[in-house]
Amino acid sequence: MDKVRKELGHPIPVEINRVARKLVGDHSTAVAAALGEQIRDHAPVRDIRWKAIDFGIRESIVVRVGQTFDIGDYKNDMEARETIDLKCQDLYKEWKRNLCKCYFAMKNKVADPKNHAPYPCKPEDWVFMIDNVWETKDWKTKSDKGKHARSKVKFNHTSGSRSFISRASMILKEKRKKQNIAEKFEMIHRRHRHGGEWINDKAREHHAKLKAKLKEQSQPNVTNPSSERQISVDVLGKRSVYVKEYGSRMSTISSSNQPQEPDPEATVLQNKVDDQAKTLTKHSRTMTIVQGLLQVLAIKAGVDPAQVQEVIDRCNSEAGTSDEEANAAGNSDELNTLDEEDDEASISGEEDDATSTG
Repeated sequence: MDKVRKELGHPIPVEINRVARKLVGDHSTAVAAALGEQIRDHAPVRDIRWKAIDFGIRESIVVRVGQTFDIGDYKNDMEARETIDLKCQDLYKEWKRNLCKCYFAMKNKVADPKNHAPYPCKPEDWVFMIDNVWETKDWKTKSDKGKHARSKVKFNHTSGSRSFISRASMILKEKRKKQNIAEKFEMIHRRHRHGGEWINDKAREHHAKLKAKLKEQSQPNVTNPSSERQISVDVLGKRSVYVKEYGSRMSTISSSNQPQEPDPEATVLQNKVDDQAKTLTKHSRTMTIVQGLLQVLAIKAGVDPAQVQEVIDRCNSEAGTSDEEANAAGNSDELNTLDEEDDEASISGEEDDATSTG
């Protein structure tokens, strides 16, 4: 990543799905790894949530990562901060969970585990967690409840550390096709490195139910079909915060006041616009510097600076006219391309329908 950062000359742009509050795109996993490394090195280990850590410490961790990745203005952009805080909470929780596993693994193997703090955990943090958390009655009760809850999980997924929304965004870029709920479920519940077998029979059964529900809701006699989000709730159940298989923090109850399901394609287009805006700003700054140098050189050569400014203004005016013409032509070409793609998508959809019907 450092090499990519150096070649670009600026922090690597990172996509943020502001509706689902998720880091998405090609670099989302690398950002998570960088945040995790900084959290392990600099965040105090306590039995608290990420947001309970002093803001100055949290900001310094994010700023260090921001030197390599452009993840927004953590201090002033509340949506970006919320997205990053959610990711950091997961990473902070995972770090403490790994330390806990390490402690109980060495507890019966070494004489005094307190003197064997694993790197990079600070010795004082290690001792604090042993004395005040892991060896308390409350913690053991909490641990037993967690084990019982995990035993109720019907099946796990194969998405790894990448969020479902991030993976769906990547599929959209690669195949230019938005997956339905059944396709998403299949993608993250098959063992792709082991011949594509299902995680277990329960996952296969739930996938069949999703396909059947989608087919049922697409029939002509269904006047008010359920959304895919509602189908997910009907087949897979619901949680208090998440919509299952979407990985998004949305209520399962439909309402006009709630945010719509995140659209990965809209996110991609928005990020392209943001990148173009950054490029234009960079070019504008460069031109300002060049114009200043020309003025200095003109003075040294005995040329009237006013004449130089007239030439610069004339060039800028001509360049602006050319840009407008080029943009008009480009927009026309883009509209034609989009029309062609829509036609191809429609044809493809008709072929798929015909195939499934057959």
